[in-house]
Order: sequence, then C-alpha cells, then structure tokens
Amino acid sequence: MTEFVAADILAAWAGGLAGAAALVSLWRIVGPGFLWLAAFTAALFGLPALLIDFAVPPLIGVLALVAAAAVARQPARSAAAFAVACLGFLISASGSGVLGAITAAVFLGGVSSEMILGHWYLVDPRLPRWALFRLDSLAMIGLGAEVALMAAFGVFGWATEDAVLGWAFVVMAIATGTLLVAVRFSLKETGYPAVMAATGLSYLAMLTAVGTSVVGRIVLEGAG
Repeated sequence: MTEFVAADILAAWAGGLAGAAALVSLWRIVGPGFLWLAAFTAALFGLPALLIDFAVPPLIGVLALVAAAAVARQPARSAAAFAVACLGFLISASGSGVLGAITAAVFLGGVSSEMILGHWYLVDPRLPRWALFRLDSLAMIGLGAEVALMAAFGVFGWATEDAVLGWAFVVMAIATGTLLVAVRFSLKETGYPAVMAATGLSYLAMLTAVGTSVVGRIVLEGAG
C-alpha cells in the first residue's frame, strides 16, 4: 500500500473507535476510565494518520479526542467530542473513497471497541452484556458492508491475478465473520468466563478484521 492508503485506513479506524466511544458514552454504563482509554487508543491510530498526511480534518480529530478525555466525567459532552473526532477522521479517510472510509470505520471501529469494552469487564464485571451484543452487531454490519463494497469494485475478480492475496482476503473475511458469531454464542452462556471467552474471540476477530480490510485494499490498489 502507499502511505496515503495506509493513512486512510488508520484515520478510518480512529474514526470508528471514536464513533463507538460516543455510543458507549451515551449508554452511560462506564466511568471516565473507559473513555480515557478509548480516547487514547483512538489517538494512537489518529496520530500516525495525521503525521503521514498532515491536514486540518485529522488535526481536528486528535484535538477532539483530547477534549473528549478532558470532559470524560460528563458523558453527553464527551460523546459530542467523540462524534466530532469521528467526523474529522472520516473526512481525512475519504481520500480513497467516502464509502470505503465509512465501511472501514464501522467494521474496524466495531470490532476493536468490542474488544476494548470486553476487557473493561475485568474492571467492572457488573457491566451489562447487551453493550457487547450491540458492538458485535455493529462489527458484523461493518464486515458485510466492507465485503460488499469490495465485491462491487471487483475485488474477487482482480484477486484471481494474485491467488495468495485473493485467498487471504476470503479466508480472513470468513474467519472474522465466524469469530463474531462465536462472540454472540459465548455471551449467551451464563457466568463470567463467558465474557472472558467473548473478549478473547473479539481480540482474534480484530486481528483478522485488520487483515481483511488491508488485504482487500492491497488487491484493489494493485488492480488500479
């Protein structure tokens, strides 16, 4: 990938994390500690995107994340700041296409925020499971949208020119979907170990999700 495509993916990922953090903030199920962690994690992806392609939108995104962390004790204001950060990063990521930026943000943001919130159950085991169900649903919608968008651009046809990358894309997409479904089944079990299992599965899903998005875009870029 070129550095600008890499910047777009990182920006979309940061935007997705910020958007998911805005939702979690509005749900009012976590304290400021989780929002600080979410803001810091999103910034880890947003800062490289800003350095690779310095521009106003990602700068606004990073500054909005700082604001979200600063007002983390006020959920409504923090959610608003996260939403601004999400918008800034999405605008930054739209260089490779608006739809691609949105699908990547929903997909990667949903998976990674699910993983982060799952780990937060170690801090507070009393958190409701419906939050993880919702984030898992968001990730599944994002996966379907990512695959559908890439298929519309002919990724499966172009992948035949490079069988290794083509199979890698297919396998990782299937693996991600399987893991996300497994998360739902795990959460339906009783007991705290079920949440731990779901968190571990979401961690694996995040790894394969990144591979799905990255490899798919490598194939498309190579075809272009």
